[in-house]
Amino acid sequence: MPMPHGRVWSLALLCASLAFAGGPVSVQDAVERLKSEEEKVRFQAVLDLQGLGRRARPALAALIDVLSDASPRVRSQAAYALALMGPAAQGAAPALVKALADKEEEVREAASSALEDLDPPLVEAIPILVMAIGDPSPSVRDNIAQLLGMLGPGNAACVEALQKAIEDPMSQVRHSAALALAKQGDARGIEVLIEGLKDEDEFERLDAAAKLGFAGAIAKPAVPALVAILTGDQASLYPVAAQALGDIGPVAAEAVAPLLDRKNSENPELRHRIAVALWQIRGTPDDSVAIHIEMLRNAVSTFRWMAAMALAKMGEAGKDAIPALAMGLEEEDALVREACARALRRMGAAVAPSAGRLRAALSDESGSVRHDAAMGLVNTGERGEELVPVLAEALADDSAERREAAAKALTLFGPVAARAIPAIEAASQDEVESVRKAIADALGAIRKQ
Repeated sequence: MPMPHGRVWSLALLCASLAFAGGPVSVQDAVERLKSEEEKVRFQAVLDLQGLGRRARPALAALIDVLSDASPRVRSQAAYALALMGPAAQGAAPALVKALADKEEEVREAASSALEDLDPPLVEAIPILVMAIGDPSPSVRDNIAQLLGMLGPGNAACVEALQKAIEDPMSQVRHSAALALAKQGDARGIEVLIEGLKDEDEFERLDAAAKLGFAGAIAKPAVPALVAILTGDQASLYPVAAQALGDIGPVAAEAVAPLLDRKNSENPELRHRIAVALWQIRGTPDDSVAIHIEMLRNAVSTFRWMAAMALAKMGEAGKDAIPALAMGLEEEDALVREACARALRRMGAAVAPSAGRLRAALSDESGSVRHDAAMGLVNTGERGEELVPVLAEALADDSAERREAAAKALTLFGPVAARAIPAIEAASQDEVESVRKAIADALGAIRKQ
């Protein structure tokens, strides 16, 4: 599932903080408030449901109904609330598609954004999407172009609509349409993005480079142009060019030497992007791990977080960073601790020498840290009963990957994890199939005598 849009994710964090400030939010209570005659009461109820994220799943039907609310701001925020529910809200797709014809721009933008985040099957809605790409709002056109690119290659109606959209007066729409066109198998899409790298406006150049990265290996024809940026004098474009080359992957092998030439830059973001790109292109850790170990000592927490997240993606290939990541579990910044814990969980049994720090992290105030620390200890062979409640708690985590990993970890405990059965049964209807399977396996293993 695609990550949520920045605006949707920021909104979720805001709503979560508001809900926390006002005390625990009950889904049932929020649903009841959606029926209020007062617009401000319904609006706050929707915000409360946003703050609950996937835990608001019992409110799915009610939120779909709210897409027809008399208030535009209630309708639009209902769409965002559905997006934050994740895959469980894919059943709202028909109502969200209908909302693309709403008379209010804010509602159409929210509906198109939610559809992009939920990524539901939309083949039957192609005629409506093709019409919506002509919306007066640039934000809606941009979202629709990206949606069309997610529908898979070979659809003539999509291609025709996107060929028109690459002439859009707004650069971001043109670039999104070009990326979608490339995904539909039309080489013209990559050509438009390469042309965008030469635009006089720096934002347009940055956007074109980023979109080329999103295209992946099909953007191979753009590698020389991106290398030219990396070796040129536009320093502000170096990080996005390096990231795009990495995202294009092994077919961008000719970029390795220019990337190495820039790896000692004084710009930590550029060093990070280069380290990740080298790993993505070559498939071996080499310089990438060393660069990120150094970044874990950076004075700026954002860069430490970026380094830990990159190492998490490398998994066991980044095991040389384990001591530095384990120290990161004591960071003051919760986001850095969470990223370090995630990376350690993905490094297998090699984290054993750091088991003491992982055990200390079982009492961290962040659920993500607790859950990943427990699973990290399981990876080292530990099966202590004190891990069971933490793993059971992780079955309700917002991350599907973490829920699945927790279920698989509980499977290893067998009958010892019997106290987790209520939590496992409560999670048995998870909206993600692979998680449901892991939960069923865990339940079978625990009940096996």
